[in-house]
Amino acid sequence: MLCETFQEQFNGLAPHVDDDLFSLGLDSIVAISVTLKARRRGLTLSPRMLFTAPTIRQLAASIDAAGPDNPVRSAEYGEVMPLPMVCWLYEHGNYRRFTHTILLQLPAEIDRSSIESMLQLLLDGHDMLRSTLVDTPSGPRLITREPGAVAAADLLTRVELRRPIDAEFHAAITRSARTIIDEIDPRTGAVVRAVWFSGSEEGQVLLLTAHHLAVDVVSWHIMLGEVAEAWRSVSSGEAPKMLPEFTSYRQWSELMWQRATTPEVAAQHEYWVTQVREPDPPLGVRHPDPTRDIWSSLRVTPVVTPVHVTERLLATLTREEGMREFLLAAMTMTIASWRKERGHDPAFGTLIDLEGHGRADAIMGTDTTNTVGWFTSVFPIRLGVGEAAVDVERAEEDPGAARALLDSVATHLAAIPNEGLDYGLLRYIERTPELRAAAEPQIQFNYMGRMDLGGVTGQPWSLLTGPQVDALPIDPEPDLPLHFALIIGALVGASSEGPQLVTNWCWNEALFAPADIDRLTDLWRRSINVLAGE
Repeated sequence: MLCETFQEQFNGLAPHVDDDLFSLGLDSIVAISVTLKARRRGLTLSPRMLFTAPTIRQLAASIDAAGPDNPVRSAEYGEVMPLPMVCWLYEHGNYRRFTHTILLQLPAEIDRSSIESMLQLLLDGHDMLRSTLVDTPSGPRLITREPGAVAAADLLTRVELRRPIDAEFHAAITRSARTIIDEIDPRTGAVVRAVWFSGSEEGQVLLLTAHHLAVDVVSWHIMLGEVAEAWRSVSSGEAPKMLPEFTSYRQWSELMWQRATTPEVAAQHEYWVTQVREPDPPLGVRHPDPTRDIWSSLRVTPVVTPVHVTERLLATLTREEGMREFLLAAMTMTIASWRKERGHDPAFGTLIDLEGHGRADAIMGTDTTNTVGWFTSVFPIRLGVGEAAVDVERAEEDPGAARALLDSVATHLAAIPNEGLDYGLLRYIERTPELRAAAEPQIQFNYMGRMDLGGVTGQPWSLLTGPQVDALPIDPEPDLPLHFALIIGALVGASSEGPQLVTNWCWNEALFAPADIDRLTDLWRRSINVLAGE
């Protein structure tokens, strides 16, 4: 069963029992997906086991030695203490329509009642999709409610296209997305909305949006896997079997608030203050200002790395120096080059807000692999400081300098306490004065993983990844305060020729001119190439 699980995850490639799974693309998000696939087959598996037993042979021995799966804790609904990212969102307001939106391929023969039944499975299976936001003397608080509190029939709209042409479909996506996003309001319990498109060249398509307070990127992986598996069961005449949330989001939040007061977290005070203490000269015409900058000023410039370069860099990755380390080294090199050209000292380093999925089950003694909610952790890192600063021209002349930069980045990331989990506890829950007073990094960076693995396209309930995705708004809440000059999102996607690194540069047009971004993205391409050995 393990071999079948990995064959499904790796798009039909069946690993040998002694292959290093990391060499095939295993990362923390892929590990969660593998864990869920294995559990649906009745195997007791956790992401931590994958990281400690990186071959199928070793993993099988670990599963055999493991006890029964974690018991499901009794359901408890009510007030949810805000995690650091939620506190961050609450600080500046204007987040009513702050949503995630995806497009799904539906089965050709689907009808409304079948769509509703699949959505109802998700709504009843995940507490945060049934949450509502209330104001309390302590600030806004989400409240979870019992299954059945939200009916799928109330959140699904149908749009029938008059002509099955791409232009009409593209326009309908944009129009419908704005319409249903405007219906989202956590304070009324309107957390999820959906639109069913019929009559397009793509066949039947579902647009699904959820407020960010209720979901993160991993949540979508969980839900899409669930609904695809449920549809397979229904199509085979069987009742769908849904995995429970072993640790609820509410339980996780309570544990995190308890953790905030521990000596282990307090001991990290100086480490995190050191990251943000030194100056961070403006990358654009000024520093970002969330009291005046809003998300409607964001523009996006995608940078697509050629397949042959992507394949080359993937072949060089190791567990210690993976894709995240590689990309952060490239970002550090890019910003050092940009600062040098602008007459600023690159030795200040590159200050980045780094996103992680935040599901630190090994640290917390929990099991969130099937839990939907906003777990994301964000923490500041300062890379390429002092002599470690390397610009792209130097790296092109001296490959050893590029190698040294990558090593320094990997060393820095490996030394981060608890993978950054506790920074937010100090900053937002314990409200450490030095951290609250420090300026936020100007760059937010998120590596979203190997989307080319296990992301089967063209199948019922699979993601649409074509040009239609470009019709979705990048600013679902146009009035959301914008804290960053640059928001960088990178992933490895699938193409007809092979895996391809795609990096979306979202930039604040109040701080940069288009020519600035052209230069920054050119430096990015050169940094990728030199680190990949091109």
